Amino acid sequence: MKKKEADKSKDKSIDMLLDNSIALQKITSNLASELKELNQRIKKLLEIFESASASFKESGASKKIPKDYEDKLDTIIEQNKTIAEGLLLIEKGVRKKKDSSESPMKPSINKKLKAFEEENEEDEIDYKSQPLPEFSF
Repeated sequence: MKKKEADKSKDKSIDMLLDNSIALQKITSNLASELKELNQRIKKLLEIFESASASFKESGASKKIPKDYEDKLDTIIEQNKTIAEGLLLIEKGVRKKKDSSESPMKPSINKKLKAFEEENEEDEIDYKSQPLPEFSF
């Protein structure tokens, strides 16, 4: 009796393994075909990039930046300057707030910190915007 039950469970296990193997083969086959299609699309995309690069070289555009790109870069540079100025103002505000709210628990540390900042106040770097280096394409 026990042998029959063991044989039945073995048969079920073998059937499950066969079903899983068949399902795995189908998935692998689908994956292989999708990878082949993806590979073909990537080849087409590379061909497009190569032809665009060749036409870009032929047009002589590599010597000068197009006007619309130049305008966009100028806009981005101005935005960066504005952001940098805002960050500097925030940093100064945080420093002022930190200085005004001294900790009553550690007055000696705050005194030392104030003295250090006063000594190095002359050495403070003035953050001004500097021009970006020019790039040639």
